[in-house]
Amino acid sequence: MSLSESSLPTMPLSGHLAELRRRILVSGLAWLAASVAAWPLVPDVVSFLASQVGRLVFVTPAEAFVSMVKIAAILGLIAASPIILVEAWLFVLPGLFPNERRLVYRLAPVVILLFVLGILFSWFVMLPFMLTFFLGFETERIHATITISRFLSFLIGVTLPFGLVFQLPLITYTLTRVGAVSARFWGQMRRYVIFLAFIIAAILTPPDPVSQTLLAIPLLLLYEVGAWVARMAERRRRRPALLPEEVEP
Repeated sequence: MSLSESSLPTMPLSGHLAELRRRILVSGLAWLAASVAAWPLVPDVVSFLASQVGRLVFVTPAEAFVSMVKIAAILGLIAASPIILVEAWLFVLPGLFPNERRLVYRLAPVVILLFVLGILFSWFVMLPFMLTFFLGFETERIHATITISRFLSFLIGVTLPFGLVFQLPLITYTLTRVGAVSARFWGQMRRYVIFLAFIIAAILTPPDPVSQTLLAIPLLLLYEVGAWVARMAERRRRRPALLPEEVEP
């Protein structure tokens, strides 16, 4: 055991569980308080969502209320996310080595930024296109009657996967930078990624070919970006090894 390992403070399992309970309690209370505070905004959000499809309906007595509670919970989660992330970070911080802490400090902002970019891309680019396409099948004999719960599930199923998929370049960069895989590996896996992209899209999106294709295409583009970033990471990883050879005696 190294000196750095032996010098780490230890805590019994009961202490870890008590700490975890406290962090979860604080995060839960923050989420609940933010959700309650966001409740007055729910009618405006429902009106905005209804304007995207013309009209929203509900077919069970509790459907509208439950959907509005879900909207408040989503708004509360967004508002309370800084507190939740801080609580999670304070829980894992004592168990990390200094180099691991530095890695988290460098990667966490990028993860959050890519997630937000993915959500914004899906909301402002993919979602309008998908709604225009699907609602374009409405005719005089076929009318769109969309329930609020189904539309809310559709929105979550479209936006959330893009936030996750946008992490792909960071994943390829990190794995290549630490030497787990080579940049050449990502190029060799391209044919398999094309197949897996549509499988992942089928799992993450609503069950229709259009939604799956619209997620698979950005996934493939992000993979190509990740492969390019991986080549940059490999050059940076090899640079320190090349510098001594380049120095003249």
